[in-house]
Amino acid sequence: MKKVFTILLYLTGPVFCLAQDNNKNFGFRLPSAKVGFEGGINFSLPAHDDLMRTHTLGLGLSARAMMDLNEHWEIGLRAEYDHRFAKRDYPDSVLKFTNKHRDYTIMSLKPGVQFNFRPRYFAGLEAGMAYVKLEGDSKTGFGFVEEFDGSTPIGFMMEVYAGKKFNYVPGRMNLAMSVYWQFFFAETHGESVVGLRAAYLFNR
Repeated sequence: MKKVFTILLYLTGPVFCLAQDNNKNFGFRLPSAKVGFEGGINFSLPAHDDLMRTHTLGLGLSARAMMDLNEHWEIGLRAEYDHRFAKRDYPDSVLKFTNKHRDYTIMSLKPGVQFNFRPRYFAGLEAGMAYVKLEGDSKTGFGFVEEFDGSTPIGFMMEVYAGKKFNYVPGRMNLAMSVYWQFFFAETHGESVVGLRAAYLFNR
């Protein structure tokens, strides 16, 4: 029994030591030097002919949590919401349905990886799932596009981006500007946009 107690103490001792701070408080703490968050806004335009004929500017919000793996690499998870405005004048021939075309929103959740070339420059790749909702219609999604089957609210989302960090507070790089290309894919067809993102970096 004494040997068992000694072994347990040996195994759990380091855990208690890591969980205890200088004030003798116990609890789980995130490695603050490695975990960070960012929140920002997006501006985008369609980059594919189907959307270019029917829609225009997109505005959105972006939030990302990330964790450093080493000096250059980090992993993250981005949640995003974009609203795209429909054009008021467009050829009727581009519409698959008789109903008037509307604005739409697209919500996505994308895990990804980012490489920091230098302290200020970075590039990344993200891939996940997205949900599209046509204004006033919960079923069609991207189904108004001719290549889709008429009911395409869910699809695969991929993004490639690159940018630069800036100093807002002296000694800290807590602003980031990036350009991105975003691709929605479903039923062997894709729609894409290009955009500009401005973000504030927390805990960086």
